[in-house]
Amino acid sequence: MDYQEDTAYPGLDGFARWDLTEAAATPQRTPDLWVPVFVRLTGSGKGPTLAEVIDQMLVPGARHILADHEREALLTERQRLTGSPDIRAVIWCRPDEVAAGPWTVLYVGPPVTLKPTAAPAGSSGPVARRGPALATTPLLALVDDGIGYLNARFRSAAGRTRFKAVWLQAPARLAGQAAAPNGQEVYLGRVLTRQEIDSQLVSGATEAHLYRAQNAALFQPWMHQSTNRAVGHGSHVLDLAAGAAFGDPADTSLLGVPLLGVSLMPEVVGETSGRWLEPYLALGLRWVIWQALRAVAEPGNGNAGVPLIVNLSLGSLAGPKDGTGFIEEWIAHELARFRRLSDDTPIRIVAAYGNARRARLVANATLQPGPALVLDWCIQPDDATASFLELRLPKGAGGRVSLRVAAPADPDAVVFPAFPAPGTAQVLMRGGRRIAAVYGRAEAQFDTVLIAVAPTLRDDRASAGPDPRGAAPAGAWKISLGLSGTGGLAVSVKVLRDDTPGGFRRRGRQSWLDHSSGWQWDAEVAGWTAPGPDCPVTRAGTEVNYAGLGDPSLYFVAAAEPDPARMGGTRPTRYSSEGEDRLRTGVDTAPTIAAIGDQGRIRTGRRGTGVLTGTVALMSGTSVAAPLVARKLVELALNAGPLSSRGPGMPHDPAELAALLGLVVPPGWLPVFDRRLGAGVVPDRS
Repeated sequence: MDYQEDTAYPGLDGFARWDLTEAAATPQRTPDLWVPVFVRLTGSGKGPTLAEVIDQMLVPGARHILADHEREALLTERQRLTGSPDIRAVIWCRPDEVAAGPWTVLYVGPPVTLKPTAAPAGSSGPVARRGPALATTPLLALVDDGIGYLNARFRSAAGRTRFKAVWLQAPARLAGQAAAPNGQEVYLGRVLTRQEIDSQLVSGATEAHLYRAQNAALFQPWMHQSTNRAVGHGSHVLDLAAGAAFGDPADTSLLGVPLLGVSLMPEVVGETSGRWLEPYLALGLRWVIWQALRAVAEPGNGNAGVPLIVNLSLGSLAGPKDGTGFIEEWIAHELARFRRLSDDTPIRIVAAYGNARRARLVANATLQPGPALVLDWCIQPDDATASFLELRLPKGAGGRVSLRVAAPADPDAVVFPAFPAPGTAQVLMRGGRRIAAVYGRAEAQFDTVLIAVAPTLRDDRASAGPDPRGAAPAGAWKISLGLSGTGGLAVSVKVLRDDTPGGFRRRGRQSWLDHSSGWQWDAEVAGWTAPGPDCPVTRAGTEVNYAGLGDPSLYFVAAAEPDPARMGGTRPTRYSSEGEDRLRTGVDTAPTIAAIGDQGRIRTGRRGTGVLTGTVALMSGTSVAAPLVARKLVELALNAGPLSSRGPGMPHDPAELAALLGLVVPPGWLPVFDRRLGAGVVPDRS
């Protein structure tokens, strides 16, 4: 085995370089690889102005392409340019043309195969300004997987859907499929309007038949098709947020609340590391926010804004979690864009806090000169997906730290005398095939290294012969960190998720961290599973990767369960994540609030709908706790009047938190946040 410098795709982030190299080595991939590029438009006094840059972006036939809602957004931004706004766009271009434009590249997503026409389909133009928000009927949006948009629990009446629109993301438009109607071009999958969903509802065909037909038009036969299955994560989550109360057929309290949905590409959800989920989550959130901004301008709304509540029950562990990571920074931008273009209409994003507390994915330690810190990164056999690990040091400290990476049973481990510099890449070869890579990454507050290890199982069925890409050895990969000089130095290690979600064909198998200092007795589970006092592996820092983003419009929801030792009491679930220690990071990442994500440890889960009308499923986790808080916010907006408009730098509204918790508190009350349950547990509904 030996390491070689990797010069492919210079200037791109480590995740993008890994994915593009994998895609280029796959025999069945075509040359038509395109990538989504998240950019900030740049203008200057010496060159083109920002207005001129926007005009350049809108020219048909350019080497980049724009979805129709992106064109509408830029037209609206062009019309309202004042001061120096932060104008961004998501473009599609070929990998070698990422930097060829008047923009600053913020992130590059995974490649897909596209054959777009030269000219865009067009759009409906800019949206009008409608004045401050007065409406109390909110718009509820969901970005998730497997949304059963035909289910009767998401209808306002027979044959009438509550959905304003649903974006069904898919890898690409299949050959022979017609182009999207004017204003609906998204390049990945298709958008169904309210009228199209209503037409399906009154067609006389069964829901199952309609889903199969729709999926056949969007996916190749071997691809995972979530709405062809009995249980869909998004269907269950949306039912908890917007469906009628179980056992109460007369409950019509939320029938007037319109819905928006983004059903993410199944392969994005199935690849749990987050490197694919982050960009497509950002794409979905951007589309949802734009649809909400369009709703503000719909006839009949007068000067009333439409408060927007978005449920995000998906996330990953990767990133710095200090507000500077891509998904954190992009969510902050989208919140600011919605407030700016809607004249400060209220918005709330409700997110699941994470379920990784016991997964052994995080290690924090203080390096000292002398013996190196050695961690075992345990990668499982029969893992058909890549495994990733992130190492972080304080900014500028990389020159003091040596890094040693050793594959299992490899006597010739490679030592990096200093942390690899940003933009550098080294690949580990065995038998002429790439089995791992080490990438230096640029982050605002950290010296960061990404280590990628190839799957330990390659699926030869995907090609005519053996897969030309290498399979990595399973076992304990040794990650050693040595420190020179004087004084200690904090280091953070995070293993990205690599499990397989329920209902998906098993591909990923979760790797984890181990350390020689061992484990101690955990009375909660009666086993030797708790990190010892000297063990760097920790349960802190296992929260969702954008939890470091402090904004009063964001609610991070932990999972609680009934406490059998106390009548009516609750306690955190075993799996609900713990936030990072604020003394280490300077960022308090405790959850905002908690809800019942499990009914108990004997009968786990919460009841919600399956994909088809009349079916029932049980799911547990912070992902089913979050929609209970989203539902409470919807009810507050309906019954107590408009939600407050709160921007960055402000705390969460104490009155709003008290209302969510069912508390009657005196003026001036401020919540006390618990590390596991936030401000408290939302009262449960049946």
